[in-house]
Amino acid sequence: MWAILSDPTKKGRKWDPAGFFKSGEADINGLLGEVTAMGFPLLRGTALDFGCGIGRLTQALCNHFGNCYGVDISSTMLDQAKQYNRFGSACIYALNDSPDLHLFEANSFDFIYSNIVLQHIPPDAGKNYISEFVRVMKSGGLLIFQVPSTLRIAPDQAAVSATIDQPKQAAKRNATLDKIRGVYSSIKAKLHGEREDVRLEQLIDMYGIPREEVVKVLEGAGGKVLRVQEYNCAGPAWLSFRYWVTKPSEPQSLSSD
Repeated sequence: MWAILSDPTKKGRKWDPAGFFKSGEADINGLLGEVTAMGFPLLRGTALDFGCGIGRLTQALCNHFGNCYGVDISSTMLDQAKQYNRFGSACIYALNDSPDLHLFEANSFDFIYSNIVLQHIPPDAGKNYISEFVRVMKSGGLLIFQVPSTLRIAPDQAAVSATIDQPKQAAKRNATLDKIRGVYSSIKAKLHGEREDVRLEQLIDMYGIPREEVVKVLEGAGGKVLRVQEYNCAGPAWLSFRYWVTKPSEPQSLSSD
Protein backbone atom coordinates (compact mmCIF):
# COMPACT_ATOMS: atom_id res chain seq x y z
CA MET A 1 0.00 0.00 0.00
CA TRP A 2 2.87 2.37 0.74
CA ALA A 3 4.32 1.62 -2.71
CA ILE A 4 1.03 2.89 -4.19
CA LEU A 5 0.41 5.86 -1.91
CA SER A 6 3.72 6.91 -0.38
CA ASP A 7 2.55 8.82 2.68
CA PRO A 8 5.75 9.21 4.75
CA THR A 9 3.77 8.61 7.96
CA LYS A 10 2.68 5.19 6.65
CA LYS A 11 6.09 3.85 5.66
CA GLY A 12 6.98 0.48 7.13
CA ARG A 13 3.64 -1.29 6.60
CA LYS A 14 1.69 1.30 8.61
CA TRP A 15 -1.21 1.55 6.17
CA ASP A 16 -4.28 -0.36 7.29
CA PRO A 17 -6.73 -1.42 4.54
CA ALA A 18 -9.66 0.58 5.92
CA GLY A 19 -7.67 3.81 6.03
CA PHE A 20 -6.05 3.14 2.68
CA PHE A 21 -9.37 2.71 0.87
CA LYS A 22 -10.99 5.59 2.79
CA SER A 23 -8.25 7.84 1.39
CA GLY A 24 -9.36 6.78 -2.09
CA GLU A 25 -12.97 7.68 -1.33
CA ALA A 26 -11.89 11.12 -0.12
CA ASP A 27 -9.87 11.69 -3.30
CA ILE A 28 -12.67 10.63 -5.66
CA ASN A 29 -15.36 12.51 -3.73
CA GLY A 30 -13.26 15.65 -3.93
CA LEU A 31 -12.55 15.19 -7.63
CA LEU A 32 -16.19 14.60 -8.56
CA GLY A 33 -17.10 17.60 -6.45
CA GLU A 34 -14.86 19.66 -8.73
CA VAL A 35 -16.56 18.15 -11.77
CA THR A 36 -19.96 19.16 -10.38
CA ALA A 37 -18.69 22.67 -9.60
CA MET A 38 -17.55 22.98 -13.24
CA GLY A 39 -21.07 22.16 -14.37
CA PHE A 40 -19.84 19.30 -16.55
CA PRO A 41 -22.75 16.96 -17.46
CA LEU A 42 -20.98 13.76 -16.43
CA LEU A 43 -22.79 10.52 -17.14
CA ARG A 44 -22.43 7.85 -14.45
CA GLY A 45 -22.39 4.67 -16.55
CA THR A 46 -18.85 3.34 -16.97
CA ALA A 47 -15.52 4.41 -15.45
CA LEU A 48 -11.89 3.38 -15.99
CA ASP A 49 -9.10 3.60 -13.43
CA PHE A 50 -5.77 3.39 -15.30
CA GLY A 51 -2.94 2.05 -13.15
CA CYS A 52 -5.34 0.84 -10.49
CA GLY A 53 -2.88 -0.98 -8.22
CA ILE A 54 -4.94 -2.81 -5.61
CA GLY A 55 -8.05 -0.74 -6.35
CA ARG A 56 -7.80 2.23 -3.98
CA LEU A 57 -9.52 4.54 -6.48
CA THR A 58 -11.45 1.88 -8.41
CA GLN A 59 -13.43 0.91 -5.32
CA ALA A 60 -14.17 4.57 -4.66
CA LEU A 61 -15.37 5.09 -8.24
CA CYS A 62 -17.80 2.19 -7.77
CA ASN A 63 -19.75 4.41 -5.36
CA HIS A 64 -20.52 6.76 -8.25
CA PHE A 65 -20.65 4.69 -11.47
CA GLY A 66 -22.64 1.69 -12.60
CA ASN A 67 -19.63 -0.28 -13.83
CA CYS A 68 -15.96 0.30 -13.12
CA TYR A 69 -12.83 -1.18 -14.64
CA GLY A 70 -9.36 -1.10 -13.16
CA VAL A 71 -6.31 -1.97 -15.26
CA ASP A 72 -2.73 -2.51 -14.18
CA ILE A 73 0.45 -4.12 -15.47
CA SER A 74 1.05 -6.04 -12.22
CA SER A 75 -0.78 -9.34 -11.77
CA THR A 76 0.25 -9.32 -8.10
CA MET A 77 -1.47 -5.99 -7.53
CA LEU A 78 -4.57 -7.18 -9.38
CA ASP A 79 -4.79 -10.36 -7.30
CA GLN A 80 -4.98 -8.19 -4.19
CA ALA A 81 -7.44 -5.81 -5.86
CA LYS A 82 -9.81 -8.70 -6.49
CA GLN A 83 -9.56 -9.73 -2.84
CA TYR A 84 -10.52 -6.21 -1.72
CA ASN A 85 -13.37 -5.84 -4.24
CA ARG A 86 -16.64 -5.00 -2.45
CA PHE A 87 -18.77 -4.50 -5.57
CA GLY A 88 -18.85 -7.90 -7.23
CA SER A 89 -19.35 -7.98 -10.98
CA ALA A 90 -19.86 -4.19 -11.10
CA CYS A 91 -16.09 -3.88 -10.63
CA ILE A 92 -13.78 -5.65 -13.06
CA TYR A 93 -10.00 -5.77 -12.81
CA ALA A 94 -7.95 -6.59 -15.91
CA LEU A 95 -4.26 -7.13 -16.64
CA ASN A 96 -2.98 -4.76 -19.32
CA ASP A 97 0.60 -5.57 -20.26
CA SER A 98 0.52 -4.06 -23.74
CA PRO A 99 1.52 -0.50 -24.77
CA ASP A 100 -2.11 0.32 -25.62
CA LEU A 101 -5.66 -0.21 -24.35
CA HIS A 102 -6.86 -2.50 -27.12
CA LEU A 103 -8.56 -4.77 -24.61
CA PHE A 104 -11.27 -2.06 -24.71
CA GLU A 105 -13.30 -0.97 -27.71
CA ALA A 106 -13.45 2.68 -28.78
CA ASN A 107 -16.06 4.84 -27.01
CA SER A 108 -16.35 2.58 -23.96
CA PHE A 109 -16.12 4.92 -20.95
CA ASP A 110 -18.00 7.91 -19.59
CA PHE A 111 -15.17 8.72 -17.19
CA ILE A 112 -11.44 7.90 -17.20
CA TYR A 113 -9.06 8.78 -14.39
CA SER A 114 -5.34 8.28 -13.80
CA ASN A 115 -3.22 9.83 -11.06
CA ILE A 116 0.47 9.35 -10.09
CA VAL A 117 0.77 6.61 -12.75
CA LEU A 118 1.98 8.16 -16.03
CA GLN A 119 4.85 9.77 -14.13
CA HIS A 120 6.45 6.33 -13.84
CA ILE A 121 6.05 5.44 -17.55
CA PRO A 122 8.66 6.62 -20.09
CA PRO A 123 7.31 9.40 -22.31
CA ASP A 124 7.00 7.52 -25.59
CA ALA A 125 4.73 4.94 -23.96
CA GLY A 126 2.97 7.62 -21.89
CA LYS A 127 1.98 9.56 -24.98
CA ASN A 128 0.56 6.43 -26.55
CA TYR A 129 -1.57 5.74 -23.48
CA ILE A 130 -2.82 9.34 -23.48
CA SER A 131 -3.95 8.93 -27.08
CA GLU A 132 -5.61 5.66 -26.13
CA PHE A 133 -7.52 7.38 -23.32
CA VAL A 134 -9.22 9.56 -25.91
CA ARG A 135 -9.98 6.60 -28.15
CA VAL A 136 -11.74 4.59 -25.43
CA MET A 137 -13.60 7.61 -24.01
CA LYS A 138 -17.17 8.08 -25.15
CA SER A 139 -18.15 11.24 -27.01
CA GLY A 140 -19.19 13.66 -24.30
CA GLY A 141 -17.23 11.73 -21.69
CA LEU A 142 -14.61 13.12 -19.33
CA LEU A 143 -10.94 12.18 -19.01
CA ILE A 144 -8.83 13.46 -16.11
CA PHE A 145 -5.19 12.49 -15.72
CA GLN A 146 -2.01 13.79 -14.12
CA VAL A 147 1.49 13.80 -15.55
CA PRO A 148 4.59 15.87 -14.70
CA SER A 149 5.73 18.41 -17.27
CA THR A 150 9.25 19.62 -16.54
CA LEU A 151 11.79 19.62 -13.73
CA ARG A 152 11.82 22.70 -11.53
CA ILE A 153 15.52 22.19 -10.72
CA ALA A 154 18.52 20.71 -12.50
CA PRO A 155 18.45 16.91 -12.80
CA ASP A 156 21.64 16.51 -10.77
CA GLN A 157 19.94 18.35 -7.89
CA ALA A 158 16.72 16.34 -7.99
CA ALA A 159 16.13 13.30 -5.84
CA VAL A 160 14.72 11.49 -8.84
CA SER A 161 15.95 9.63 -11.87
CA ALA A 162 14.67 11.91 -14.61
CA THR A 163 14.19 11.65 -18.34
CA ILE A 164 12.23 14.54 -19.84
CA ASP A 165 11.45 13.18 -23.27
CA GLN A 166 12.81 10.79 -25.85
CA PRO A 167 12.34 10.60 -29.64
CA LYS A 168 9.56 8.30 -30.74
CA GLN A 169 10.94 4.85 -31.30
CA ALA A 170 8.48 2.01 -31.70
CA ALA A 171 11.20 -0.51 -30.88
CA LYS A 172 11.52 0.99 -27.38
CA ARG A 173 7.99 0.05 -26.33
CA ASN A 174 8.74 -3.56 -25.47
CA ALA A 175 11.79 -2.44 -23.51
CA THR A 176 9.58 0.05 -21.69
CA LEU A 177 7.15 -2.66 -20.64
CA ASP A 178 10.00 -4.90 -19.53
CA LYS A 179 11.34 -2.07 -17.42
CA ILE A 180 7.98 -1.47 -15.74
CA ARG A 181 7.61 -5.17 -15.03
CA GLY A 182 11.11 -5.12 -13.57
CA VAL A 183 10.15 -2.29 -11.23
CA TYR A 184 7.23 -4.30 -9.89
CA SER A 185 9.42 -7.40 -9.50
CA SER A 186 11.98 -5.34 -7.58
CA ILE A 187 9.28 -3.88 -5.34
CA LYS A 188 7.91 -7.36 -4.66
CA ALA A 189 11.37 -8.65 -3.80
CA LYS A 190 12.00 -5.69 -1.51
CA LEU A 191 8.72 -6.16 0.35
CA HIS A 192 9.54 -9.84 0.87
CA GLY A 193 12.94 -9.03 2.31
CA GLU A 194 14.93 -10.44 -0.59
CA ARG A 195 16.77 -7.19 -1.41
CA GLU A 196 17.27 -5.34 1.84
CA ASP A 197 20.06 -3.25 0.27
CA VAL A 198 17.65 -1.50 -2.12
CA ARG A 199 15.54 1.51 -1.13
CA LEU A 200 12.07 1.37 -2.64
CA GLU A 201 12.24 5.03 -3.66
CA GLN A 202 15.29 4.28 -5.79
CA LEU A 203 13.47 1.64 -7.81
CA ILE A 204 10.89 3.95 -9.38
CA ASP A 205 12.00 6.34 -12.10
CA MET A 206 10.18 9.62 -12.69
CA TYR A 207 9.39 11.03 -16.13
CA GLY A 208 7.77 14.14 -17.53
CA ILE A 209 6.04 15.13 -20.74
CA PRO A 210 6.03 18.88 -21.47
CA ARG A 211 2.57 20.43 -21.31
CA GLU A 212 2.54 21.53 -24.95
CA GLU A 213 3.32 17.98 -26.06
CA VAL A 214 0.53 16.52 -23.95
CA VAL A 215 -1.96 18.97 -25.46
CA LYS A 216 -0.72 18.15 -28.96
CA VAL A 217 -1.26 14.41 -28.38
CA LEU A 218 -4.74 15.00 -26.96
CA GLU A 219 -5.82 17.20 -29.84
CA GLY A 220 -4.30 14.85 -32.40
CA ALA A 221 -6.38 12.01 -30.93
CA GLY A 222 -9.59 14.05 -31.19
CA GLY A 223 -9.79 15.31 -27.62
CA LYS A 224 -10.82 18.77 -26.46
CA VAL A 225 -8.86 20.16 -23.52
CA LEU A 226 -11.22 21.76 -21.03
CA ARG A 227 -8.78 22.64 -18.29
CA VAL A 228 -5.11 22.32 -17.40
CA GLN A 229 -4.50 22.83 -13.70
CA GLU A 230 -1.23 22.86 -11.83
CA TYR A 231 -1.33 19.75 -9.69
CA ASN A 232 1.93 19.17 -7.90
CA CYS A 233 1.65 15.64 -6.58
CA ALA A 234 4.90 14.47 -8.21
CA GLY A 235 7.17 15.97 -5.57
CA PRO A 236 8.86 19.36 -5.25
CA ALA A 237 11.33 18.70 -8.08
CA TRP A 238 8.61 18.58 -10.73
CA LEU A 239 6.10 20.98 -12.25
CA SER A 240 3.05 18.76 -12.72
CA PHE A 241 -0.37 19.27 -14.30
CA ARG A 242 -3.77 17.63 -14.27
CA TYR A 243 -5.58 17.61 -17.61
CA TRP A 244 -9.38 17.68 -18.05
CA VAL A 245 -10.43 16.46 -21.48
CA THR A 246 -13.63 15.60 -23.32
CA LYS A 247 -14.33 14.24 -26.80
CA PRO A 248 -16.73 16.19 -29.03
CA SER A 249 -19.18 14.33 -31.20
CA GLU A 250 -17.71 15.91 -34.32
CA PRO A 251 -13.97 16.54 -35.00
CA GLN A 252 -13.01 20.19 -34.64
CA SER A 253 -10.04 22.47 -34.15
CA LEU A 254 -9.20 22.45 -30.42
CA SER A 255 -7.02 24.52 -28.15
CA SER A 256 -5.91 24.45 -24.53
CA ASP A 257 -7.01 27.14 -22.14
